[in-house]
Amino acid sequence: MDRACFVCGLLKTSDEFYDSVRNTCKECTKARANKRATNLKTRGCCMWCGNPMDREGSLCIGCAKKSNEGYRSNRSARLLDAKQRVQRLKVETFAAYGGAVCACCGDTHTEFLTIDHIDGGGAEHRRQLAKERGWKDTVPGTAMSGKQFYLWLRRNGYPSGFRVLCMNCNFSFGHFGYCPHRPR
Repeated sequence: MDRACFVCGLLKTSDEFYDSVRNTCKECTKARANKRATNLKTRGCCMWCGNPMDREGSLCIGCAKKSNEGYRSNRSARLLDAKQRVQRLKVETFAAYGGAVCACCGDTHTEFLTIDHIDGGGAEHRRQLAKERGWKDTVPGTAMSGKQFYLWLRRNGYPSGFRVLCMNCNFSFGHFGYCPHRPR
């Protein structure tokens, strides 16, 4: 069901809204949150309560304490939720590239599957993406993680040039230029 965003006035599908109650689309909601955060930061205020900051960072001492207490009390649930979100993203990415099956050997264990750059150069591509995002290397030359790469693929509409491979086939193609499942 289509509905109009209260802010931009555009007619959008229901998946472009966070839920059925809000009348502001995801795009406008994010833009408003970013504008608020920038405004608070330039004024030197806490990102949560808006009070003037009494220290470096984005949260005042009181809000930082509440945040840490909330995290500690729900840590295991938050970690489980994050793990499940990454697993759903991985399955969604595999589905976009033909399903959770290795294109070389046919392995279907999702624990072993990964995304491969068909023409090679995957590590360099991920390093370049990390550099473009302005990420600082903790170890020089490190690239983005699998989760970050899957998010990049989704944001870019699952571009061509990628396939699902198991780790063994991916390693073999990357290091030897061929896989024993498909000899030269």
